[in-house]
Amino acid sequence: MGNQSSKKIYGMNMFELYKYMGIWYEYARYDVPYEKGCVDAKANYSQNHDGTITILNTCFRPNSNTVKGIGKEVFLNENIGEFEVSFDLFNLFWGSYIVLYTDYNNISYVTDNDLKTFWILTRKQQYLKN
Repeated sequence: MGNQSSKKIYGMNMFELYKYMGIWYEYARYDVPYEKGCVDAKANYSQNHDGTITILNTCFRPNSNTVKGIGKEVFLNENIGEFEVSFDLFNLFWGSYIVLYTDYNNISYVTDNDLKTFWILTRKQQYLKN
């Protein structure tokens, strides 16, 4: 496989941040180590007074407890769905969060700038049928 980061991944144009706020449920994802074994994952986005965004991610791991992660996002461009996000306590490590598409009411497609993560998010909790 070639170097995937050689091409720029662009976020959705004419992105409206206030419409994106609220709860999004994970419908499908690429498996990533920090979500291993997670089911019923959801993220709640809320805007802070300083313009940053707080993300409360939760999921359930069978034979374990509910897992929570609180992150902080910084909006990079007012009109494009591209963010930097950090989930560490001191905000030392940041990653990209790119909204490829959303209709704000039903579905959202999200990735990072290396295409190592990908989520399909929905406003209503739904499950894939096997």
